[in-house]
Amino acid sequence: MARVLEPLGIQPKNEAQARAFRAAAKIVTDLEPEQQRVVARLVEQAAPAPAQTAAGTESDLPWEVPDAAEVRIMASVVKKLNEDATVHHPDSGDEVSMGSLSTPERFEVIRTHVDQKTQAYREKQEARANAPQPEKINWADWVLNHAAQNLGPGQRLELVVEPDGSGAVRAVARVVDGHTGEVLAAGAGAVTLKKAALNLAAEVR
Repeated sequence: MARVLEPLGIQPKNEAQARAFRAAAKIVTDLEPEQQRVVARLVEQAAPAPAQTAAGTESDLPWEVPDAAEVRIMASVVKKLNEDATVHHPDSGDEVSMGSLSTPERFEVIRTHVDQKTQAYREKQEARANAPQPEKINWADWVLNHAAQNLGPGQRLELVVEPDGSGAVRAVARVVDGHTGEVLAAGAGAVTLKKAALNLAAEVR
């Protein structure tokens, strides 16, 4: 894999980084040499400027490369936009075949597609990072605390394991009125007591 990545200016520093670039390297292996050079140019253009030292000169450290997922996007776009692909002309916007464009026009089309897909990937990653994380609950503590703090006279919290009609069993957590037997709240059935309790917690939250 190092043989494939090195011409792109990518030198994984450890085994974890090498594994991250495996998918990108697999795609690059299937590309023609000219396509691989396009990927290398994309990688180089996406890299930040060299770091400056305190003396104002460029650092000797290797320049950073895009993350593995973005390199995979670059390689995928280059592979997809082959000679026969129909694309929009970078100047006129007309639909043309990729093979009819000049080399600079081809690169502009590829770079535009890569920018669009990379932006979508980054937005997805940002949304995932900013999404509220599910509250971590110790299910056994929640059962005891809920029973102590929220159950009224005669009410009880049950964890029941019962047949589901298909020959298997399911666990259900529910709050029951001990006088009438009425089910006051119930979580969805689950295959474990823990999941059943968490389902009830979500239901009464």
